[in-house]
This record gives sequence, C-alpha cells and structure tokens, in this order.
Amino acid sequence: MQTRGSTASEDLENWLKSRLKFEGLWGEFRVVSTSCLGVCPQMGITVVIASNGSRGNSPCLIVNPQSDRELIYLYIKQNKK
Repeated sequence: MQTRGSTASEDLENWLKSRLKFEGLWGEFRVVSTSCLGVCPQMGITVVIASNGSRGNSPCLIVNPQSDRELIYLYIKQNKK
C-alpha cells in the first residue's frame, strides 16, 4: 500500500529493506534507489537484483511494485549465495 506522499518505488524500497532486515539478509543484499532509467511501462518499476557474489550477472526485472513484491523477495531468498 502506497503511503501518502511517497512513490510506488519508494514504498517497494522501504518494504524490501524491512523484510531483508527482519529475515537477517540485510548486508548480503541491499536496496538502493536510482533516478528513472526510462524503461518501465506505465505502472511498473525496474528492479536489478545483485549480491556481492553476482559478478555483474544480475537480472533486470520490470515489476508491478505492489503485486510482485513477494515474488521479488522470494527470488532474492532463493538466489542468495
């Protein structure tokens, strides 16, 4: 759910940070925002999932920040090194 005055990407960023910290994965994974990359369709945001061991081989996903958040988190958890 989007909070007043925040963007969908900020809400997803905050949700992922909280979830990673709660699960003890913060540090192995980080959540960092950037300026617009200009590749998202309407109602989507771009997410790159990288870890310290990814060596530049990181997936770039265009996701719905609400309905895909659990899928993003599960992907992170399944692919942790």
